[in-house]
Amino acid sequence: MASTGHEAPAGAGHQAREDAEAAKKEAPASLAPIQKELDINIKFSQDLERLTKAQTALAAKLESQKKRLQELEEEFALNRKRVETSVLTQALSLTLRSSAGVAEPEQYRRDSLKRHQELAEVAKQRWMRKSS
Repeated sequence: MASTGHEAPAGAGHQAREDAEAAKKEAPASLAPIQKELDINIKFSQDLERLTKAQTALAAKLESQKKRLQELEEEFALNRKRVETSVLTQALSLTLRSSAGVAEPEQYRRDSLKRHQELAEVAKQRWMRKSS
């Protein structure tokens, strides 16, 4: 986890609470104002401990989300390149077809069928000549 300079050490809340509880036990009962201060210190150290745990959990979640974001950005970039490549391939194909005089696929199929029919007719005529 990257340090922001504002977080307490991992066990700081726990240690502070233990120290405050030990000081409260050692203080004489006649020192009521000190007892109140020690109670406040215990409460604050419990809050610190709770917040430190929450911060640690959130930092781990943040790292996980950053990693997922990076993966999504990489996947998006890859898909964008795929789309660009596809579009460029189609544009190049159209350009080459128009400049080379290549027919569209449907026209090519019609022309091919016509050539096959003409070849079949020629073969039929040859066969008829040979058999006569």
